[in-house]
Amino acid sequence: MRSHSFIALTALLIAVATATTKIVFGSLTGAVTATADIGVEHDSPAILTMTIGRNAAGGGLVEMTHQSPKELWVSLPKSWELSEVRRGEVADLAQNEPSFGFVRYKLPPDVIAAFTATKIPDRLKLHNASPPSLSVRITTIDLPLKRVRQDVLLVKEQPTTIMLKFGRRE
Repeated sequence: MRSHSFIALTALLIAVATATTKIVFGSLTGAVTATADIGVEHDSPAILTMTIGRNAAGGGLVEMTHQSPKELWVSLPKSWELSEVRRGEVADLAQNEPSFGFVRYKLPPDVIAAFTATKIPDRLKLHNASPPSLSVRITTIDLPLKRVRQDVLLVKEQPTTIMLKFGRRE
């Protein structure tokens, strides 16, 4: 129990140390890009699956589900609003009051939670606040370019940043 309190405190400190959306200068194109921090807490090895769709206006939808024997907790930018729950009830997603620019949700296994965002970031910085391994499968859908991209990341002790590459023709 004491280690869970330590993990929760560590996750809170990570959230305090980083902003909900921060501006990063100095990309190769000289453009300003936005980064969203996402924290994940879990008791056993987990696979988090995210699907992120972005429209021409820059907004979009973020869907999440996971394959793990127990629920996990995700800390998301408070500007992302819960819009739909599938394979479960809204009440299944316990939610903490917004704190330091984040909302913490309990995500039960196999439940799909969808969040709307007025601005989908260019990058995600994923924080694994727990000792067990975290695999993250990310599918990005660029609606204007009609392009889908898939990535799989292993997130351990150090935060992992992924560039979502919307609006780029490769």
